[in-house]
Amino acid sequence: MEHKAAIYVRLSKDDGSINLESESITNQKNLLHQYASEHEFSVVHTYIDDGFSGTNQDRPALKQMLADVVSGKINIVLVKDLSRLGRNYLEVGNLAEVFFPSHGCKLISITEQIDDLLAFRNWFNEHYSRETSKKVKAVKKMLATSGKFLGTYAAYGYKKSSSDKYKLIIDEQTKGVVIKIFELRASGASYTEIANCLNEQKIISPRSYYYQTKRKSNIETEWNVSTISQMLKNEVYRGNMVQMKKGTKTYKTRKLTKKPVSEWVRVLNTHEPIISEELWKRVQEIADSKLRTRKKKNGEVSLFSGLLKCGSCGRTMRNQTENGVLKSGEAYRYSSFICSGYSKQGKAFCSPHIIYENALLKIVTETLQVETKKVRLDKNRINQRLGEDHNRLQASYQFQLENANLKLQKIKKMVPKIYEDYHNQLLPENLFRGLLEQYATKQMETEKTCQELAIKLAKNLENKMHPEFVFQMADFISLVKQIEIGERTTREGQTIRQIKITFKMEHPSLIKATLD
Repeated sequence: MEHKAAIYVRLSKDDGSINLESESITNQKNLLHQYASEHEFSVVHTYIDDGFSGTNQDRPALKQMLADVVSGKINIVLVKDLSRLGRNYLEVGNLAEVFFPSHGCKLISITEQIDDLLAFRNWFNEHYSRETSKKVKAVKKMLATSGKFLGTYAAYGYKKSSSDKYKLIIDEQTKGVVIKIFELRASGASYTEIANCLNEQKIISPRSYYYQTKRKSNIETEWNVSTISQMLKNEVYRGNMVQMKKGTKTYKTRKLTKKPVSEWVRVLNTHEPIISEELWKRVQEIADSKLRTRKKKNGEVSLFSGLLKCGSCGRTMRNQTENGVLKSGEAYRYSSFICSGYSKQGKAFCSPHIIYENALLKIVTETLQVETKKVRLDKNRINQRLGEDHNRLQASYQFQLENANLKLQKIKKMVPKIYEDYHNQLLPENLFRGLLEQYATKQMETEKTCQELAIKLAKNLENKMHPEFVFQMADFISLVKQIEIGERTTREGQTIRQIKITFKMEHPSLIKATLD
């Protein structure tokens, strides 16, 4: 029978120094080729998996060799030792004792005898991988617990210290962008609005910036909602290190999965923060409230959107509208709120807790009158808070105006260009006229936006100049954290409903309202 031999070699980073990998692969090949020559085996192919762990059976060269065994291209497999095939006891045992014999292929380990000790040696290889994995994880957890940075890439806004790879230092080139993102969010901007602003100003994204600093091939990417969202939740910007969020379920797989929050390693004050604690808390308050601005059918947004909770089940109160025409021909529209749990699952889950918006507005207005008296006692605190809100709003309007002006300048530059292209016969007349009309419309819309923002800036600045702020309903709602709506009950012929209003500034009020 013709001896058609295959040589299989493998080496991973876990097996030794990375600098010696190629030499070790070469040594394995030389040793196996010498053995094949001495036994007069014809070597059909040499299969190499360089940089693959023995616990990973999904190796390209190994899979190709096994396919060639099945097709009959080879009938002898030469390895230096069984651990080259793998460190998984069950997998290697199956290959040596079932797969190769069933396909008429002989497995030869030139430094070991494949005999009754095969099971023991495979168990030892698997045990070695398991213990090594435990040690690596233990070392990583120890470093994480001591506040050492273990990531491959520093978060945008930071960079690794040149003297200590486990320490983060502020990147002065991107620090300002991080602050701007948090300030825009604190002023009420959505993730999409923040991303669009940064892209309009041609501020390069974190990924593009990384490749630029590493002088690698330039990959142009834009800011997106996911990037903004992750940054605003990352505690690294307040000086804390939160690591070990992901890990492998077993040493036999390299697939990372999310760990429970209880298993995360969180260390405080490990490096200099970029964001102040006050700004961080303000942004998280916005995140907690989820800023739900669900529109009604007529396009309006309810004053109470995102604030109402069912007092019984804790579910969100859903806004609904009723439209119709009276017998007199007069149109009517009623806006109300109903428990979303009841709305979706019926009375077996909860009761309606329905309340009309105009009745709720009346209750809140009355509460405003009561709370205003309390506010006067704490005027300085309120004025400071509202002053901060005005500053954030002013910064937001200024930022939007700058972007609108940049956009307007670009549009104005494009008009002469298309004239020139048309004059040089580079644009057909129909396309030229279409583009001209399109740019004219954009210019008018952008100029209108600039005017509106300039007016808002002026009005906001005028309000800020007054030491006393007029406490309007919108100001009041901005201080509300949550409103719990209780179910209606009847007592002595009167309909009673309990409504609990919780304020962000720790002024909870419990109002019992009597409704007709």
